[in-house]
Amino acid sequence: MEIVLKKGIESLKFGMTEFQCREILGMPDREVVDSDNDEVNILEYFDLKLRLSFYLSQNNRFGYLRSSNPELTFGNQVLIDAKIEFAKNVIFRDYDLKWEIEEYDLFTTHFNKENWVTLHVEYGRINEVELGVPLVDDKHIWPD
Repeated sequence: MEIVLKKGIESLKFGMTEFQCREILGMPDREVVDSDNDEVNILEYFDLKLRLSFYLSQNNRFGYLRSSNPELTFGNQVLIDAKIEFAKNVIFRDYDLKWEIEEYDLFTTHFNKENWVTLHVEYGRINEVELGVPLVDDKHIWPD
């Protein structure tokens, strides 16, 4: 499952409708409304360890994902369980990304706003990735 910054993952592109995503992935194992925002519908695929978020206010378009799938890649490099320094210095090196780091009690997040990607880290290794359609001045920048 290859991540494409600012675009999506594999054949799932930001801006697709929920119907289009279901045609590609099939029926989700679970569908929920985000507890923090009732304008966001989430489809969850257990075997893929993948959650897709759709924004109702944006014509129910796909705009965000979370995944801990062990086959998740970027530049043909596996992300899940990669050491964070290896990921930032090798996997993402050609992109010269600036990372905002937030430390919590037992985990750390590394966020790059320009590409709207977050790496969740425990024990020095990535255990989850979040990717969203970028926001500029509170407006989504949908891919072509």
